[in-house]
Amino acid sequence: MTLEGPRLLGKTLSFADIQLGPTDPFPATLTGSNWVILENAATPTYANRSYYDLSGYNLGALTSFFQAVDIQEVFTPFGTCACRIIDLVTTEYVTDSEILNAYQYTTGDGDLPGFPKSSYDMQQVVYGRTRTYTSNSSFGDITLQGSTLWGTCAAATVDKLHITRLVYLVVNDDPAQQINQVVHVPACNYVTAIVVAKEKELPFLMRQKRSYELSTQG
Repeated sequence: MTLEGPRLLGKTLSFADIQLGPTDPFPATLTGSNWVILENAATPTYANRSYYDLSGYNLGALTSFFQAVDIQEVFTPFGTCACRIIDLVTTEYVTDSEILNAYQYTTGDGDLPGFPKSSYDMQQVVYGRTRTYTSNSSFGDITLQGSTLWGTCAAATVDKLHITRLVYLVVNDDPAQQINQVVHVPACNYVTAIVVAKEKELPFLMRQKRSYELSTQG
C-alpha cells in the first residue's frame, strides 16, 4: 500500500478533574492521565501532551499537507472555577516556558504560540483554539465567555506533529474562597486530516530546510 494519499490522524487525551484546596495556588487533587502541573506559574496551570508520528512519511521524502483539525469532546467543560482551555497542534514541542508565556497574553506581557510575543512562528502552529470560561454563580457552573481560532495549516516535513492541551485556572485572590472550587475538563479526541504527497526534490528540500530553521529559532 502506498503511503501517498489522504490520511485521517486521531489521538485521544485524558480527562482532568481538578479540585482546589485552601492553599494557594495548587489543587488538592488532580485526576486524569498524563497531566502535569507547571511550577512557578502565576495561576494554577496544567498541561497534557501527545503527538502524531509522521516519521514514516518524512523518511519516504513525502510532505504532509494539513487540511483540517477537529477536536471532539465527550461533554462540555463544567465546574465552579473560571478557567481558560487552550488546544494546540504544532510542528514543534510546546515547552513549559512557552506555556507560561501563553498565559501572560491576558496581561499583555506574553502571547499565544505563533503570535509576536511568543518564540514560535505562526507557520509552526497548524491549529490553535482558546476558550474562556467564567464562573456563573447564578447557575453554580462555568459559562463559555468566548472562543478564538488561529493557525496556518501549513504543509511540513516533520517527524512528529505535537498535540498540547492547556488548562489555566482563574482563582479567587482569597485562598478561603478556593476551597472546593472544581473544574472538570473532558477527555478529547484530536482528529487531523492530511494529504501525504510526493513533491519535486527542490521544493521538498526547501521545505525541510525551513522546518529545520523554525525548529532551531528562538
